[in-house]
Amino acid sequence: IAVLRSPLVGLSLAELAEIRLALKDGYFWTALVRSQNPESEIQNELRAKLDKFLTRFSQWRKLAKQVSLSQCLEQVLAETYYADWLKAQPRGEQRAANVERFLQLAQQFDQFQRQGLFRFLKFIAAQREIEAEPEVPAVATENAVRLMSIHQSKGLEFPVVVVADLAKNFNEQDLHAEIILDETFGLCPRVKPPASGRRYPSLPHWLAQKNQKRELRGEELRLLYVALTRARDTLILSTSVSETDWNKKWNEPQPVTPQKIAKARSFADWLALWFSVQSSKFCVEGATRGEFENLRWRLVVDEELIDKSNESQLEPISEKKRFDGVSPDQVEFLDGATTEKLRGVLSWEYPQLAATQRKAKSSVTELRRAAEETDDEAEQIFAPKFSDKRLARTLAPPKTKLSAAEIGAAHHKFLQHVSLKKTNDLTVEAERLVRQNFLSADERAVLDLAALAQFWNSELGQKICAQSEFVRRELPFTAQFSPTEIAEIMGGKIDETLGDEFVVVQGVADLVVLLPAEIWLVDFKTDEIREGELAGKIQTYRPQLQLYASALEKIFGRKVNLRALHFLAAGQTVEI
Repeated sequence: IAVLRSPLVGLSLAELAEIRLALKDGYFWTALVRSQNPESEIQNELRAKLDKFLTRFSQWRKLAKQVSLSQCLEQVLAETYYADWLKAQPRGEQRAANVERFLQLAQQFDQFQRQGLFRFLKFIAAQREIEAEPEVPAVATENAVRLMSIHQSKGLEFPVVVVADLAKNFNEQDLHAEIILDETFGLCPRVKPPASGRRYPSLPHWLAQKNQKRELRGEELRLLYVALTRARDTLILSTSVSETDWNKKWNEPQPVTPQKIAKARSFADWLALWFSVQSSKFCVEGATRGEFENLRWRLVVDEELIDKSNESQLEPISEKKRFDGVSPDQVEFLDGATTEKLRGVLSWEYPQLAATQRKAKSSVTELRRAAEETDDEAEQIFAPKFSDKRLARTLAPPKTKLSAAEIGAAHHKFLQHVSLKKTNDLTVEAERLVRQNFLSADERAVLDLAALAQFWNSELGQKICAQSEFVRRELPFTAQFSPTEIAEIMGGKIDETLGDEFVVVQGVADLVVLLPAEIWLVDFKTDEIREGELAGKIQTYRPQLQLYASALEKIFGRKVNLRALHFLAAGQTVEI
């Protein structure tokens, strides 16, 4: 539907609705294909659009079987002018470059001689797993800032380049692993002496660590070279330097030796070696800025970042005006207006805080269980009009490999797939469902066909069979409820703080009869019923059935005039 709505086909929402009305049930794709039928109600301009698209689509599918994936994509792009359309959109150059990149990946995939969308997606996933960085699309960069890694910048050039965070330490995590795999020394583990709980580097481990550290420094030097040579006009380098490092490494001349290069722990350490040699020629002791032949530098201290233009109007922070995370040592001055603004920001609370403690989407079963937990001592609001002393029975045979939940699921499967025209011989139906793999042999063995027959032979069962064309079984639904509606149905407390919030409720109704003017709803229960328990079971499931009914009324716009719980083990149907 998204493709049909896009410029590739160009259908309007009204046209999409017209296609759906031609086939109200079934897949949208089926409705689309049926539009080509000469007897279809879809005609005129819409018919022409669909014929053109479906003809193209059929040709593309045939092409995909005959040529490589990239050739098929190129054909699609050429016939639809999709790349040209993208260029006319916002950020068009970038979006078109992304499509070009996608096409390049397809061309790489063609080399493996493996066709098909699934394998192509596996190819893309494999590239992500090995963290292969794609080439940056070549797009116009005028009046734009681009953020990228040094690896991504290879081969590119920009008027202004900023290399930030130069003081970040090199990643040496692999050098401290318990086992190092080295090309020269092989498998190099740490060792653990018998009398000690600590591990120590073995000689191969120490040699491999030393060797790989040297290789790591070489790779980092190459990366720094790439970063510094991307700038065409201006290169800006930014690093943080402690006062101690500034005096010892940056401002005091020191010879540049291979040993010092190898000992560097960051890009900033290498720059400090070069800067110290230059500063001895041009810098004045105590200077915070200066200029060399190809470099202007400036040392910015923390105090310079504080705006003191209105210092006369500012007041010192007192103990009374200290906030969480803000102390007099951290902030020197705040005026009254800023103080109040900060107080409001730090003390702000989300007005719908209660809504953050509730799920935005819930199942009917979850809501029922939550209501049980909060209302365990609620009085019974429904009392049966019959005695249940004879109900000490269960659906499960004396010996079975299936659990109670699996036995219940087997009965629900049978009720879902049984033919309503053959309820007079359930044994034959059970065997058919086994042959058609709706039920397993074990599930067939635990079916209580007598209990099932009792329902279908009842007045309600016969009534449902007479309306078989309107019957829907295992009907999934999704409906929106306000917290007030849920509280009224489930018997909980209404939370006034939730305001206009809502909850999306999902569930599956066992059996629904969607008549033209009304709805019947039946929920089957396979619980084990003991003497005196039926009334409590009804009380438990009553809110759930009411919520089902409310959801169906919202969705179909009809009243649910029959709401029934049927307990198979008890052989009892109770209308709510």
